[in-house]
Amino acid sequence: MPRCLTCGQRWAGGHLFCLQGASPSSEPPASPRPPPPALVFPGYELEHTVAQGGFGTLLAARRQRDGLRVAIKLFHRPRSHRGDDPSLEVEALRAIGPPTVPEVYESGWLARDRPYIVMQFIPHPLLAEYLTRDAGPMPQAGHGA
Repeated sequence: MPRCLTCGQRWAGGHLFCLQGASPSSEPPASPRPPPPALVFPGYELEHTVAQGGFGTLLAARRQRDGLRVAIKLFHRPRSHRGDDPSLEVEALRAIGPPTVPEVYESGWLARDRPYIVMQFIPHPLLAEYLTRDAGPMPQAGHGA
C-alpha cells in the first residue's frame, strides 16, 4: 500500500489529504493484489502477493496436493549477522503455535539460497489496510476493568 512521501500516511486509491499540506501524488496507486513474483514453487500454485516488507515477501498460494490455502513467506536474504536468521523465526512460530501465531506447515530453501516458510493463511486485513480505512488516531485501549 503506498505511503505519502511527505506525511507518511498510507493511502488506497488516492491521497485525499496530507497532514502536512502536500499535494496528492500523481502516480497511480499500486494494485491492491500484485501478482506473485515469477518463480517456480514446487507443490504450490502462487495466487498473489499479500505484502512485502524489509525481510521478505508474503504470498498467498494453494497447496496442490489438497487445495489448502496457505501463506508463503519468502525471505529476501538467507542470513545476516543481525539476528534475522529465518530459522529463528520458524523456531519461534513453532514454539508459540496457534492460535497466537499461524501454524507452520513446512520450511526450507528454494534455489539460489532463498529461505521460505509455508504457514497457515489467515484472511484478515493487513494493519496498513486497517489504518487506511480508519483514518485518524486509533482509540486508546482501556486500562484495568
